[in-house]
Amino acid sequence: MIDDKDSRIIEELVADSRRSTAEIARATGIPRVTVHDRIQKLVDRGVIRRFTAVLDHAKLGFPLTAYILVSYESNPELSQKDVAKRMTKVMGVNEVHIITGQWDYLIKVRSRSMAEIGDLIVERLRRIPGVGGTITCVSFWSFKEEH
Repeated sequence: MIDDKDSRIIEELVADSRRSTAEIARATGIPRVTVHDRIQKLVDRGVIRRFTAVLDHAKLGFPLTAYILVSYESNPELSQKDVAKRMTKVMGVNEVHIITGQWDYLIKVRSRSMAEIGDLIVERLRRIPGVGGTITCVSFWSFKEEH
């Protein structure tokens, strides 16, 4: 269970995972040793899976973000999860989610251009056995993004 102290520590880490335990202690009013111990326990319990950098993809040369809805084409040799795992191996794919509703997957991709998104879909995603139809939505702006 996550209590108020853990929540405050997590909030500080989400804002900037590079902050020292002393900085987090000052910001939360929780003793430094307690902050250190609680972070370690959160890691040990798997609540915190990793510490990571949040990148500016446009500055890295990938200014386009697109979301692709994909239907699963029934395949006796590949489960829906198997197909999802194969999609994660496609260069440019950042996230793959199995979802409810009319579509079976939601994929997030980063790209240099619309042509590159087209190649990713036509030449790589649609060649995966079990991938059916697709619909692509390109994001104009992002207002809150985790990575």
